[in-house]
Amino acid sequence: MELKDIRSQVDVILETDLFKSSNTYANLLRFLAEASIEGTPLKEVVIAKKIFGKKDYNPSDDTQVRVYIHRLRKKLDLFYEKEGRLCKNRLFIPKGSYTLELRNNNQVSIKKGKRPLHLTLASLVILGVVSAGLFLFFSLKNDSTDLRSVNGLSEFTESDLGVYVFLGDYFMYREEHPRYPSIRFVRNGEITNPKTFNHYVKLYGDPEAEYSLFNHPSVSFRSIEWTKTLMELFLKAGRNFEIKGCLEFDPLLANNHHVLILGQLNEIGTAVSYFKNYRYEFNGGPQLVFKDSLGHASEHYIPQWNTDQTIKDYCLVGKYPGNETGAATLVIGSLWEIGVSPVLEHFTSEHGYSDLMAAVQKQLGHIPEYYEILFEVRGIDNIPMETKVIQISGLNRQNAEWAYGQKTAID
Repeated sequence: MELKDIRSQVDVILETDLFKSSNTYANLLRFLAEASIEGTPLKEVVIAKKIFGKKDYNPSDDTQVRVYIHRLRKKLDLFYEKEGRLCKNRLFIPKGSYTLELRNNNQVSIKKGKRPLHLTLASLVILGVVSAGLFLFFSLKNDSTDLRSVNGLSEFTESDLGVYVFLGDYFMYREEHPRYPSIRFVRNGEITNPKTFNHYVKLYGDPEAEYSLFNHPSVSFRSIEWTKTLMELFLKAGRNFEIKGCLEFDPLLANNHHVLILGQLNEIGTAVSYFKNYRYEFNGGPQLVFKDSLGHASEHYIPQWNTDQTIKDYCLVGKYPGNETGAATLVIGSLWEIGVSPVLEHFTSEHGYSDLMAAVQKQLGHIPEYYEILFEVRGIDNIPMETKVIQISGLNRQNAEWAYGQKTAID
């Protein structure tokens, strides 16, 4: 295929909303196209200098180019899934290379990305009903093979008690202004879908600013991701659970149900009070304070979004007792919404949970029935992120059951 076809296809792609909202990605694609047509060798340091203005770029210390190339591949995939789905040929950036290639669309296998799903609370409840139907369907098809395995939620999936899953998140969008060096990521409880987002921008948006949905997920997608993971786990065990929004959380439910709470700390409502009773303090800002045995602040944990597009988030996990029925509550909450998904994997996979409990055993010398664990989550969003255990505190039930506002002794 002729190289001039690359230029014509780039022209088409750059006219779509996918690239109009970001000059950086448009400039990057155009630069790769022209260099590929001219046969100019494309190296990471050259791209860093030409596109990002970095004269002293060191690939071993700075991942910005690789991050943008990775996301550019995803944008191209999305284009060919939507506007370009009927194109005979498609642009392709091979792994390990920055040179654009034009291939027959039928010869390229596009890995389907995670599609943006925008759910209201009512939709989540409906999803819970659907999961119940799936449970009945699969339970009828299951044979006598025991598919259960030991993981962080085995107590929930193997109990006769009912299970509630409370989800907390909001819609999110990005604001980029030419007068300000940083990009704002905005969260507004009144903006819950693309329609209300467009209405808000039309009425209140700054004419000089560029607004776009935040990298598709809009945060609501993460709730679907968590739900899908849990559905697979519960269906294998022949169990079901009911989904609710965190605004519906009632601590009395924890008395005779297992409860799982997932979400950003400032969006899980009154459930955040679980953490306030023990070693951590969270007052609504993007910060966690760890308190020593005397209740004094000893460590502060603040998430970071670095210039090389890497992210550092903190996710706090707490397992708390219910009453004499044996009910338990597990809360997984992060300062930003990014940390919940990778931490949840520690509880849904046998291997991940085994590694986590080994870390608890090593630090405390035993595995307590109830605990609080702080994770650091680091990496690039939408790419598997690394988790690291920062703090572990064992909780002792003693003679007290957990009640709203009641404290439990710490080991």
